[in-house]
Formats: sequence, structure tokens, C-alpha cells
Amino acid sequence: MDACEILAGTNDLQSILSEYNKVLPTVIKKLSQHSQLHLTFLSFFRLVVEDKFPLDNIALLLWTDVVNWFNNINITRMRYDDTTKLFWKCGWRIFGGRFISFMSGFKNKTFDQDVCTEKQYSPTSSTLNFAVPDIKVLQSFNPYTSESQREPGICNDGIKALGQNIGHRSACLTFDGKKIKQGLTKFCGDIDLIGFEDGETLHDKRNRLEDITAELSALGQTVAVVEQKIGLPNLPIEIKEQI
Repeated sequence: MDACEILAGTNDLQSILSEYNKVLPTVIKKLSQHSQLHLTFLSFFRLVVEDKFPLDNIALLLWTDVVNWFNNINITRMRYDDTTKLFWKCGWRIFGGRFISFMSGFKNKTFDQDVCTEKQYSPTSSTLNFAVPDIKVLQSFNPYTSESQREPGICNDGIKALGQNIGHRSACLTFDGKKIKQGLTKFCGDIDLIGFEDGETLHDKRNRLEDITAELSALGQTVAVVEQKIGLPNLPIEIKEQI
């Protein structure tokens, strides 16, 4: 496969090839001054040509985001790949905000919050570890949207999607009642295990609560009627005891 075939479909093939030929000697020289990175990149190119390097590897995609970060004139124009956003969102959900802060570095944070200039958001003035999206971006990013609210139970559509993408691997469907939000125990709060709770189920508790609430509501209406007609202080003692 020659260079023309590799770069087929680009907007301006000749200009890209010319740019490669122009910058490559300088790139190799600069990379050789940093732990022989020029040899690492040469190995990478060979692996790509031989189809031995997975181009969907998350480390490679994270690196391309870093390249795009420094390639922007202003970091406010930065756009992230959906795969890397999913990676960072999973990390944020599992390890919290400290993980995001540590992995991103200082970026363009400044002590003078009242000054907002174009230079302040220049990638050349940023201190970056990884190009990590802002927390607000991660919060709004949800590739697994659902049209309706999910209720406890078996997600048949999720099982179907897993079956279509799992390949030749096997899976075991289990129900794990341990991973329940802290505070929802039999001593403090209600546990919803869709009918598999120890003792009285949450469904039974809710039905009992509805019955008690209905009785209290009826009693409240009766008391309101009596209060309106004769007043509670004037009720006979026998009726008060019944209430």
C-alpha cells in the first residue's frame, strides 16, 4: 500500500503529502532528542501498516484529543471524541471529580477570575496531562438515553444490545442486591429488590401505607365536617374516644 492509497479520500492529497515530506525530517530530529521517541513512532507506523495496532485503542484516541487540544487556536473550540468522552465519564462516575482534576492537570486555570482574555484560553499557555472534558460536558453526555424512566426490573433492550455486541464471549445474568445506595437498609430506608427482599417486600409495604393513608384521609375529612358543623370542643366524650 503506497502513500496515495493510505491518504485516499482526503481533501487535498498532494498538499498533505508535501506537508509530510516537509515536516518529517524536523519531527524525527526533535523526537530523537526525547528518549528516542523517533524509534517508537517508527514502530507505530510499521504496526499500522501491518494492521497489528488497534486504531480504536483508547490510549491512541486520548492522545489524538491532546493533539487536537494544542491544534486549536482557542481551547473553547475544543471538541471531544464520543469514545473518549465515554471513557472520562466512566472514570468520573467510578473515581469522582478528583480523578478528572488529576488527569486533566491545571489547563488554563488562573487566580484572576475577573480577567477573561483570548490569551487566557490559548492552548500554548495551558498545563495539560490529558485533554479532559469539563464536568458539565460529562454530565450532559449520555450515549445511552432512554425515552422513558427506568423502573426496577430486567432491561430486556439492554440484554438484546449486549447480545448483539458481545461477540463470542459469554455472559451470566445475575441480580446483585449488595450494590444499593448507602442508607437504604432494613434499619434505615426501604430496599427495593423487586420482590426478593428479606421479610416484607417493598411492594407490600407500599400497599399497607396506601391503606393507612386512605384511612387517615377519610378520618381527616370526617373531622373537618364535624369541626365545620358543631366544632370539636362540643363533641361528646364518646365520639372523641372513637376518633
